[in-house]
Amino acid sequence: MPLSIGNIFYHEKFTFPDGGEGSKLLILLNTPVGDDNYLFCTITSQQHFRSKTYGCNIYKEYFFVPIGYDWFDKDTWILFDTIKPWKAASILKDSFDGLLYHQGTLESKRIREIVNCIQKTPTIENIYKSLIK
Repeated sequence: MPLSIGNIFYHEKFTFPDGGEGSKLLILLNTPVGDDNYLFCTITSQQHFRSKTYGCNIYKEYFFVPIGYDWFDKDTWILFDTIKPWKAASILKDSFDGLLYHQGTLESKRIREIVNCIQKTPTIENIYKSLIK
């Protein structure tokens, strides 16, 4: 399974911040070096009062990609408030257990725009920003 920045994954039993579980699409935001964590964020097709203007919204912590771009067959919001570190062992276990599947990859231009947006978002922890380049 490829593991590099911009990869899109489907997780069948993703654990949400409230403790619930469900299926979720994730984007890998970095290509770790050594023992660095893998950083993922969730994506959604649910608008929930978010703008449909293409690109970065640093104060609402998301990046909007309209239907038809890259791999997406729906309008999609990439949610920065869901950035979560994962250890390689956890990723491998979920993959071997059949819970994590590689689905596609963002275009390099798009991932660059997303990374630049994350770097400008004031609420993102500096430790995460240092791993996302």
